[in-house]
Amino acid sequence: MGASTRKTPKQKIEREARKLKISFRVNGSGSTDARITLPISWVRDMKINGEEREVEVLYSPRTKKISIKKWSEEEPKEKE
Repeated sequence: MGASTRKTPKQKIEREARKLKISFRVNGSGSTDARITLPISWVRDMKINGEEREVEVLYSPRTKKISIKKWSEEEPKEKE
């Protein structure tokens, strides 16, 4: 699995990309579910844990991109 990173002049990781696979399965009602497993290092870095595990997932049909961020009650939600 290849990973690429971009570093700032201070050598901090600015962005990390990984090629991941989506799993498909048929659930009990016959519908198909799609799931993706995220690296635990990313989840921990986002401060997501067993007690605080809600995320906001945005999908843009125009750009065909999905973005995920930790849920925040205080922030107004983005519109795509």
